[in-house]
Amino acid sequence: MIQRGPWLTVHVFATRRFDGLVFQGGGTSGGGGPLDRPRETREGAAALRDALAELALAPAAPALRRAHGMDLAARAHADDLGAPPAPGRTGHTGRDGSKPNERMLRHGLWYGLAAELCA
Repeated sequence: MIQRGPWLTVHVFATRRFDGLVFQGGGTSGGGGPLDRPRETREGAAALRDALAELALAPAAPALRRAHGMDLAARAHADDLGAPPAPGRTGHTGRDGSKPNERMLRHGLWYGLAAELCA
């Protein structure tokens, strides 16, 4: 949401309120999400207002694009996580000790930032 429409994020957070230094939840994620529970902060409402003012001026970032090599790296890692002797493992480290950037480099060269989400 922040990437494609920073102003939408401003709207979501601007509807929240503080009680002293406690940021009150708002229930937007359907229960149990980070916006649903009160969170104590160090800075309070002023810091959030400052951040939202900056975010409101931010241009939208270009949409993410799929990369075939990254798809291959993700598929290989998913297969690795499901393989014996410990099927159902989770995490970012492969059985061979590889990290996400190492697996991605097996399938191409990447410039800029790259990340892995295991769900």
